[in-house]
Amino acid sequence: MTSIVWLGDFVRACMAVDAQNLSRQLQVAGLLNLQSSSGAVAVAPDAAAETDDDPAAQETPAAIETPAKATVTPTGSPRRRPDDTLSRAEQLQSDITPELHWNVDPLPKQRPRTGPPPRPAPLLASRYAATILHLAVRQMVAEGDVDIASTVRRMSEARSMDALPRHRRPTLRFGVEILIDRGPGMQPYARDHEAVVEVVRQLVGPGRVAVRYFEAVPTRGIGSGPARTWRPYTPTPGGIPVLLITDFGIGGFAMDQFRAQAADWQRFFTVAHAAGIDCTALVPYPLARWPRWARSHVHMVQWDRRSRPTAAAPPTRR
Repeated sequence: MTSIVWLGDFVRACMAVDAQNLSRQLQVAGLLNLQSSSGAVAVAPDAAAETDDDPAAQETPAAIETPAKATVTPTGSPRRRPDDTLSRAEQLQSDITPELHWNVDPLPKQRPRTGPPPRPAPLLASRYAATILHLAVRQMVAEGDVDIASTVRRMSEARSMDALPRHRRPTLRFGVEILIDRGPGMQPYARDHEAVVEVVRQLVGPGRVAVRYFEAVPTRGIGSGPARTWRPYTPTPGGIPVLLITDFGIGGFAMDQFRAQAADWQRFFTVAHAAGIDCTALVPYPLARWPRWARSHVHMVQWDRRSRPTAAAPPTRR
């Protein structure tokens, strides 16, 4: 840093504090940030010859005018004074300011970051994400072992059986349809659903996962491309389970006139259930904020790092 203090300021300061010896003058120069290009306080050689032990110099009026002969070179100036001129001043300055010795190694230089930015941490904990999503998208089918108890009961009631009843077991072979809400309330989670889609594709297989988008409620329009290509929701044939990623209007703007109402969602669930489709919803809000009307239509799972598989088990699927 270059000093903006002039030589006249230094002289007036020395006269104000009666700095008649070199030690006092060095202190004044240090307070005024007057330094040579080498970092030491610049003082004229005849001023450096004066000491506290020279009473004659203290009584001589010329001692007071000694700082006027000093030549101050601001830090960073290209001019450099001869070494013999500053030798005594540098020696005294080194005695006043001891040299610092560091006993630790410097920190390594930070390497420049290359490549794409890091991905955001998933909302579901990595150790539980696969289990939670498996429970959410699985489908129960009657393809297990023969249900002996049900068979004996039907035979005792003299009821005909076209096929032996079997126990239900989960399967993922029918795939899953993921419906992602892009409404205002889901804007903070615009990139978090990518981790969910990736895990589901690893569980089910890339060819058995269909991803479509909607805003507020699927009945207003849904599709896999730009919003202008969306069409009203129609159930996928085959009763493929649906995974909803939405907030059911919890977030967003309270006065948003396009916010989905309970009646809008009830129409969607009526259409889905009529087609034999079971729905599970990932909701990025705690249980206390879930709408009561939705609990009777869809199984909801909290989309949060605190979610555990025990709370994600869906009801029995048909």
